[in-house]
Amino acid sequence: MSDEQREVAKEKVVEQCTQAGVTTIHTLEGRQLENDPDVEHLLKVQDSLPFDTLIYYQTTNVDEAVKKGLTRIGGCILCYWMEILARGGQQRCVNRTIMIQPIMGNCIYR
Repeated sequence: MSDEQREVAKEKVVEQCTQAGVTTIHTLEGRQLENDPDVEHLLKVQDSLPFDTLIYYQTTNVDEAVKKGLTRIGGCILCYWMEILARGGQQRCVNRTIMIQPIMGNCIYR
């Protein structure tokens, strides 16, 4: 997706969310382990949006998420989480903890 396409998509989302009274969007972003263009773009524009955004970087590279100042990871990374669950349900990384809530399918990175 080009930057122009991202901008058009962003404007449509802003319009629809504003009309619906949305105040916060939880968004799964990313396809690459490092410097994903979708994550980079959202980080660049998120302060200009008329609502809060909570970005869940779809990566297993915790260091990359931390480097970008992100406090959440998530997405379609089930196999990775199953490995963590097999080791007791949490993993220590960079003085932070990834906790798994398997019933809800949520991952919390603190």
